[in-house]
Amino acid sequence: MKPRVEVLEESEVREIYEASLEILENVGVVIFHEKALKMLEEHGATVNYETKIARFPQNLVKDSLKKTPSSISFYDTKGKNVYKLEGDEVHYTPGAAAVKILDSETLDARSPKVDDLVKLVKLTDMLKNIHFQSTALVPSDVPNPLVDRYRVYILLKYSRKPIVTGTFTFDGTRDIINLFAAAAEGMDIRKKPVGTLVCCPTSPLKWSELQLQSLIECCKHNVPVIVVPAPALGLTAPGAMAATLAQHTAEVLSGVVIAQLVKPASPVIFGGSANVADLRYGTTLLGSMETAMLFTSLAQIAKYLNLPVHAFAGVVDSKVVDFQAGQESGVGLLMGALAGVNLMHGPGMVELESCQSLEKLVLDNEICGMALRFKRGFEVNKETLALDIISEVGAGGEYIKNFKALKFLRKNVDKTYYLPSDVVSRETRMEWKAKGAKNAFEKAKEHVKKLLEEYEGPVLSSEALGKMKAILKAAAERNSVSLPSQE
Repeated sequence: MKPRVEVLEESEVREIYEASLEILENVGVVIFHEKALKMLEEHGATVNYETKIARFPQNLVKDSLKKTPSSISFYDTKGKNVYKLEGDEVHYTPGAAAVKILDSETLDARSPKVDDLVKLVKLTDMLKNIHFQSTALVPSDVPNPLVDRYRVYILLKYSRKPIVTGTFTFDGTRDIINLFAAAAEGMDIRKKPVGTLVCCPTSPLKWSELQLQSLIECCKHNVPVIVVPAPALGLTAPGAMAATLAQHTAEVLSGVVIAQLVKPASPVIFGGSANVADLRYGTTLLGSMETAMLFTSLAQIAKYLNLPVHAFAGVVDSKVVDFQAGQESGVGLLMGALAGVNLMHGPGMVELESCQSLEKLVLDNEICGMALRFKRGFEVNKETLALDIISEVGAGGEYIKNFKALKFLRKNVDKTYYLPSDVVSRETRMEWKAKGAKNAFEKAKEHVKKLLEEYEGPVLSSEALGKMKAILKAAAERNSVSLPSQE
């Protein structure tokens, strides 16, 4: 049994894709990048240089899809093949670019510092169900012109897991790629990528110069990109799910085309952050059931197009780590796994994609483990039906006293069970009370402390660290700012 979730019929997937082709051909995309406009025009697009709108012929889109890899392998900085984004393989990474962190003592949100990011990176390194690192915090004590690449430096210094990141500056992408190469210590990151950058079109149907420049720079160096639109149903996309999906798909495909024009076979991931709005409050929701329906639908569309797929899942609208946070994370992370989303971006996040919590990251790690267990399913065959054991124990017998049954249980226990850490309560009430009757947040807080104390971390060579610091120093000098003194 391999359980899965599908929202759309295959005919509906095809209809949405065909609608996206019509949008690209007839409506077009605003592109604030002269070189990209010229490339598109040279390859058959209709370009209006006054409005900056390019209209994409359908054959150009289809040809670009044929050139785009259906599988992307990511490596750690030692060159180990860590994870493949393909098929229904599922991986998790913390949520992105939070401007706040939930303080575990005051339970209020505050501005994060570099030390908070260091703790988050170390914690992520210790969590087995969180597979990629992410630049999940924006430290307020780093000068704005440096913060994009300084975050990457911290991730590379304290973890070897592959990285999901992005840039805020025109010179940031090149520095980030150079940081990847320095930490890889001689490994060819063009052949063995250690990270991916998120490049975001602006809904509806628009690319900024900054985001396109980042995409183009990545493609030149064979660094995988995740094209992530974030259309909000009713606000920056039409007020129907089908229309929002069609627009979202068109926005992704515009990035796919440009990537393939820069360099054929550039690795591109079909990203997803389509969402709905609560019009009572003017908030865009990442934890709602409707948003989960959107990203599971996008997974179907991406698989129809034979592209690796990403989605924001596990991000919640709750402001604290409470029942609502658990409910929304559980639904999103499980639905994404059953839809075969290759990379889910969101564990640890609260407050509408603006705040990160170390405690929630620990709890989400358990949800991810449970979701992966559910996705794995179980085998039904002659051995697993165990009719011989059932016959031997007999009606009214006791399996716990039968040697053959116990041996069978031992053999299958790892396949059958996902055993969570002690942040999940499975003991009796008496035992729970004897341990202090702590709730999940209290236990997660203790677990964070324990894991940070146990962290040993990677050891980069002095040469690699020197190269990375030189990249940061040069960036600081170019931008006339000072490097942070603390790490």
